[in-house]
Amino acid sequence: MTTPLSASPLGASFRDLAGFLFTRDGTLYRQINRACADNYALLNTSGLYDRLASDGLLIPHTEVDEPPADPDRAFKVIRSERVPFISYPYE
Repeated sequence: MTTPLSASPLGASFRDLAGFLFTRDGTLYRQINRACADNYALLNTSGLYDRLASDGLLIPHTEVDEPPADPDRAFKVIRSERVPFISYPYE
């Protein structure tokens, strides 16, 4: 059995059965689980992903060759663009 690479799962991400977010060396990734492989493929082949991303309604992502955080359930790993967190002290 190989030792998995260090990855830090992100808090509430465990609620999503399709996958989860994790960080490795300061980079944010999302693991897409095999349970969602058909839906993920449909999103990408239907043209919907391209349309939503180009309209700014979906955060763009890139499929990467990064080892998954949970190889037993993994289908793909993607890296999304980071969205800046803006907070004002009076909120």
